[in-house]
Amino acid sequence: MLKVACSAQYHVVMNNNTLKQNQDSTVSNLCDSLVAQNVYDVIADLLQSSHIVPEQNHGGREKLTAEVHLLVTLWYLANQECFRAVADRFGVSESSALRAVRRITDWLRGLAHIFIRWPNVTKAKETERLFYERAHMPRVIGAIDGSHIAIQAPTHRADDYVNRKGVHSVILQAVVDPNMLFIDIYAGEPGSLHDARVLRKSPLFAKAQQQMGSLFHNASVLVGDAAYPCLPWLVTPFRDNGHLSQQQKEFNHAHSTTRIVVEQSFGLLKGCFRKLQHLCMTDVDEMPRVILACCVLHNICVSDGVETYHLTLPDDDSNSAEIGAACNTTDSVRHQIMSAMYGS
Repeated sequence: MLKVACSAQYHVVMNNNTLKQNQDSTVSNLCDSLVAQNVYDVIADLLQSSHIVPEQNHGGREKLTAEVHLLVTLWYLANQECFRAVADRFGVSESSALRAVRRITDWLRGLAHIFIRWPNVTKAKETERLFYERAHMPRVIGAIDGSHIAIQAPTHRADDYVNRKGVHSVILQAVVDPNMLFIDIYAGEPGSLHDARVLRKSPLFAKAQQQMGSLFHNASVLVGDAAYPCLPWLVTPFRDNGHLSQQQKEFNHAHSTTRIVVEQSFGLLKGCFRKLQHLCMTDVDEMPRVILACCVLHNICVSDGVETYHLTLPDDDSNSAEIGAACNTTDSVRHQIMSAMYGS
């Protein structure tokens, strides 16, 4: 099984003679729903300069331009349509649409190291400042959470992918900055796993445990919900046992206000790239590739200054009820941060 780890109003300009006549309405819908003109231009320019789309097709296959490759892929990721419907919409064969999507998603995965990056020392300071402005919580450089991507039941070990809601899914673990940019993702673990277990299996956990200073400059931390353990680099809220002090309650409120950006990011990602609302594929190795491609596109859109829409429905994938007493009692980092916030 493949797991992927990595530290849209599309305003489209098309040559209509390469597509069916009914593409005007398709393009209009695409423009209204995903990315702005400048973002599309950035993606298209990157694709043109990559030369990954062959100039000639062999064996009598139809020739698809780089532009059509990109449009087919964007439409496929932005909707729940199957390949047959996408192919018909763009006037190409189903096999050509499939090849186009695979070619572009593989190309986008290759850009992940450029667009999904952990902050360096300078960027970390700016990130801390922006997070502090949200709820006056210091030292935070990222918010972490997991989101379930609903899938079709895999052909092998299907029970492993049934989550606590009885739905087959794979898990996307993500760390985001205050601007809703993904700075680390890990995707592909079965939906039956708990968030804390996914974290411990991720490359982020291994690196944080072994090289904490290289990731968390100036004693910075991540914030995560109660599904995660308290760690020197991961701060969770106080468990409400009915006896929290006023400061602890205020800390939990500030923590929630700071952390909610990751839920907003998941909502934006799934709202923009609706294929992630349900991946209708059974190949579990292919699923993380599609998820990563969507995350790269998300970051390209957000980092280029696209005005994002407001989402009020958080991604409710928390499974904190399952962890019992997972929170480490030696939570000195959490108390240090609370003391810095409230002076006690």
